[in-house]
Amino acid sequence: MLPLLYKSNTAKNDFNNNGLGFVKNCTKCKVTEVRNGLYELELEMLTNDRLADSIAVGMFLKAKANPHDDLQIFEIYQMSVTNTKITAKGQHLKYIAGGNVLGEDFGTLLDDGYTPQETWEKIQHYLEFNNLFEFYSDITTKASVTAGRDCPIRLGDFLSGVDGSMLDTFHGEFHYDNFKIELLKNRGTDTGIAIRYGSNISSYQQDSDYSTVYSHLLPYAIVKAEEYDTGKSIGDKMVYTSLIDLQNSNLTYKRALAYDFSDEFTEDDDIAVIYQNGVVSNWSDLTAKLNAVANQYVNKNYTALTEISVNITVDVAETLRNLENCKLCDTVQVYFEPLGFSANAKIVKTEYDVLLEKYTKIELGAIKKTIADLFSGKNIGGA
Repeated sequence: MLPLLYKSNTAKNDFNNNGLGFVKNCTKCKVTEVRNGLYELELEMLTNDRLADSIAVGMFLKAKANPHDDLQIFEIYQMSVTNTKITAKGQHLKYIAGGNVLGEDFGTLLDDGYTPQETWEKIQHYLEFNNLFEFYSDITTKASVTAGRDCPIRLGDFLSGVDGSMLDTFHGEFHYDNFKIELLKNRGTDTGIAIRYGSNISSYQQDSDYSTVYSHLLPYAIVKAEEYDTGKSIGDKMVYTSLIDLQNSNLTYKRALAYDFSDEFTEDDDIAVIYQNGVVSNWSDLTAKLNAVANQYVNKNYTALTEISVNITVDVAETLRNLENCKLCDTVQVYFEPLGFSANAKIVKTEYDVLLEKYTKIELGAIKKTIADLFSGKNIGGA
């Protein structure tokens, strides 16, 4: 399907019509989307197209981005023009939503803990610009989003861009559908589709190995110490807490990572105050902070700490046809034919040809097998 072009000042409801019309001499149009990440369009058109004199940065293109969603809207942010060809790049409307700003005065509004839906409703009055976007989440757990407590923050970072964001707090997977934002427990489904490695998968890349996978985290920090009575500096003191269980079912035997969080303890309040008998008077305060920063680290890095990952790129036509009805975040089974093993994999990136209306590349991630295991006959994550 050919993309449609819209003026830069197009109102929300006017995207329901055809705008300036189709880019008829479009020679290439591709949409790339990454799980909880990038969502962009790339277009090439001939300079003899009737819209060649109209297209400009800041205008919008509407195009088919995948087999399932309605046509999606992309704002042109970059253009290049030659005597024969125009190349344009566009960002999904989600980037416009992300450019809104939350003022710092919303502060401790979320301290009591809310669901994602309730959190969205709470922050609406603190957005600096008029909000055009709807929000939905099927996540019902309650938690306190900490991003943006100390200074103003972009809505995009509040949603998913920094420590303490909604994604960091609730996990899940974002689905952006024009002016609708969804944070879902699982965006995709288990398709039951099986594809074969070795015959119709083009390449694989190992992202991590078994030696970097852990069952527990042991947090500690080295802080400055001072005497309780005199305030005199007496060197350093190590602060530590109990092991954090990562609930990692991928490991048969326990293996802990000792992680130094000393960089998080740089303020005057982080000095260990020690009585004459060696007891630290503010030990509970120091360990409470250590627990907090350690758990934030675990939330942000859980996959890297616990999963053995192999990313596989699919760009063979036969396999892509088998996956043509799949969505980003769907799960498929990869069958390793030489060894008779299989492993579940999630679709983490798609490239979609707008003109031909089909996937041209799909990336599968978080397969719980290492390359070494495939060739040694070990069955770690498969059936």
